[in-house]
Amino acid sequence: MTSKLSSIPRRHILWILLILLIGWRVSVWLNENENEAIDHAVWASFASVVSGAAASMVGLTVALAAILYALLGTPLIKFLHERGALNRVLFDLMTGAAIWLIALISSIISAHPHSTSQVFWMQVATTCAVAGSLHFLSIGWAFWQLLRNSNTKCDSIPPHNFRKPTDLDT
Repeated sequence: MTSKLSSIPRRHILWILLILLIGWRVSVWLNENENEAIDHAVWASFASVVSGAAASMVGLTVALAAILYALLGTPLIKFLHERGALNRVLFDLMTGAAIWLIALISSIISAHPHSTSQVFWMQVATTCAVAGSLHFLSIGWAFWQLLRNSNTKCDSIPPHNFRKPTDLDT
């Protein structure tokens, strides 16, 4: 069952809501002792770890999109596009990148020395980091299926018929 606005199944949207809920619960569990004053240096070191992981994961999503672009001319991608599965893979990629980007921004905000709500921003960063990690399970599964089935012969690129090495330059 898909939503009327796009070909994204409702289960993908429910999956995202579920992982955000799990991430928020983990974040609340980690910050149970809100009454204790935490030193800013501790916040800044934790925020730097979260922001480093988030920046790496945003880069990973861009790399996965590049792999998808490299497979663009294959019959498998054309078949996935006809079935609408390519839109779902792209939706998962962009959602994962957005979740990790929110984690990156909120961890940077919480590390700022003049931030007044460090606890809130670190809870948002932790929520998005946990949710982004869980979301990569679905992205990893989709790419495993995609790359496992991508060994079909590509007929869209004609073979080159070079007779001499100097023909490469002309």
